[in-house]
Amino acid sequence: MPNGLDRKKMFRIPREGHLETCECKRCRSRRKARMPDPSLFTLNETRRLLADAGIAIESIQTIECIQFGRMVRYRRADVARLIKALRASGD
Repeated sequence: MPNGLDRKKMFRIPREGHLETCECKRCRSRRKARMPDPSLFTLNETRRLLADAGIAIESIQTIECIQFGRMVRYRRADVARLIKALRASGD
């Protein structure tokens, strides 16, 4: 080793586990990696968009959803297509 220490005589102390709420750089990057695709809308975002467009929220059931465990997501293209179709039909 460059500083004259013998690696065979060294021992390594294992790192303690981090909490789920840890904000260190490594934990944040791991949480981001677990997040679903950012091009998907959450249920609340989809409801807000439909409400802004003046469309009944019950029409969400006609959109295909993607589930990540307990999280429900909707594709942006599917939401836009539904809004366009309902506006064209006058509903």
